[in-house]
Amino acid sequence: MKNWFVLILVLIAFVSCKKTETNVKEDIQKDSLIVEKTDSTTIEKLWVSKNQDFLDKFRLIELDTVRFVSPRYDEKQIGPSLTKEELKLFPNDERFDSFIGGIEKFQAFLKFEINNNLYGLIVRMPGEYDFTAMHLYFYDKTKDEILPKSFEVADTTGDAGYSEETKSWLFKDGNQLKSFTYHWTKVEKIEPEDPTRESRTDDYYLIKLSPEKIDTTRVSKTDLIKFQKLLKQK
Repeated sequence: MKNWFVLILVLIAFVSCKKTETNVKEDIQKDSLIVEKTDSTTIEKLWVSKNQDFLDKFRLIELDTVRFVSPRYDEKQIGPSLTKEELKLFPNDERFDSFIGGIEKFQAFLKFEINNNLYGLIVRMPGEYDFTAMHLYFYDKTKDEILPKSFEVADTTGDAGYSEETKSWLFKDGNQLKSFTYHWTKVEKIEPEDPTRESRTDDYYLIKLSPEKIDTTRVSKTDLIKFQKLLKQK
């Protein structure tokens, strides 16, 4: 009987030790997860641009088929204004000295991550008559600079019976940044007796966007069906 009692005590002690060991292991695993998350967060925060104040002016978004349209003539502010020094960050072939209007109309709008090394920046730029254009620029984190190639995602203009507009929907297709772009032009009579022949064109494009190449193809009438829902957006 005494031997049975001793055996029971030994079994209880063994189970207790195993339970304590399991709890210790669980605590270590939890701490490891926290450390891993902390390390991961630290890694994400390690990259700080020499132009961080400039990049911070752009509102960060998740890119999920985002529509870009031209700002209205009377829309004074869509984002923080850029300084003369910040405009020097853009490619040298940009002719910012020929614009009409105040420099405060150069405005940072949105940014989104294309991949781990690349940001897309959407900037308000001069159109033909006013700051109605929206341009996409590529910011390379490795080089810490804006790359030369850019793309106009939206603009509108009109004068003396002629008008045109470009609007785009940017989205990711796997690792590929793409744009569905709609461009229309219209010619109208200014006066009833005006001999001008009225006309309208509607063009649709699917564009692959990258810092190396911008590849444009027309959207066929058959393929246009899957984009109809986007075109109905107000």
